[in-house]
Amino acid sequence: METGEANVALEKTALGICPGVNLGHDSELNDPALISTLVSDWGPVREVWEGFASDSELRYAGSSGGVTSALALYGIEGGKMHGVLHTAARSDVPYLNHTVLSTTRHEILSATGSRYAPASPCDGLQKIVDAPAPCIFIGKPCDVAAVQKARKFRPDLDEKVGLTIAIFCAGTPTTAGTLALLESFGVNEPGCL
Repeated sequence: METGEANVALEKTALGICPGVNLGHDSELNDPALISTLVSDWGPVREVWEGFASDSELRYAGSSGGVTSALALYGIEGGKMHGVLHTAARSDVPYLNHTVLSTTRHEILSATGSRYAPASPCDGLQKIVDAPAPCIFIGKPCDVAAVQKARKFRPDLDEKVGLTIAIFCAGTPTTAGTLALLESFGVNEPGCL
């Protein structure tokens, strides 16, 4: 395959994976097993559960009771998962995010909590592929949709994704919006947070 043809094929694959281009659902939206009052706003939802982490450290450090962090920790401590690919604050610029592969309780706790800033955990999918055992992926619903699509194109990724967890998302604020909010609170040097 020539370079131009390879680029076209790669672009078609990328567009086929991108949930922003086409987000479909495997479920029929009129499936009686779905919660019909949620379908128009949230897509196919079969059940809604409430809970919190029984581990008090995770419950208070995590977002919304630490359920996602508790599931991630269980996956690596007792669920035979190698690690958890998720988003964390950058230590040098804490209002920005980066993708990390956590393999310990300490690493999960260090990245726990909501991140109201742009995040792209799919940029770390190669870390899952390179891991010695399956991993957990945590991201926004659009990120999880992208992972599910990518798994169809990448058998090496498919065999290493042990679990995906989608967090609640009502949209991603811009970095400019975050900086404006910080400035409104008198934080003029956000890199020093």
